[in-house]
Amino acid sequence: MTVLKDVNPGGSQLADYILSPTGQQILAKYGFSSLKSVPESQGVSGILLAISVAFALQRKLAAKQQKVQVSNEHYS
Repeated sequence: MTVLKDVNPGGSQLADYILSPTGQQILAKYGFSSLKSVPESQGVSGILLAISVAFALQRKLAAKQQKVQVSNEHYS
């Protein structure tokens, strides 16, 4: 998990909750494995995966913002 700098301040709080014992119990309830079972170092493939996810999330957020903007213009 990566919390990006200069983004929504709630990101760090969410990460802390996810990493907390309560957050881990909730994830386990839905079939997610413990963080302890994931290797710490993912090498280049892990970095590429993280970058790919970040770009996908950024594109999704941009599309959502554009949709809201178009919707707001429609009602203006």
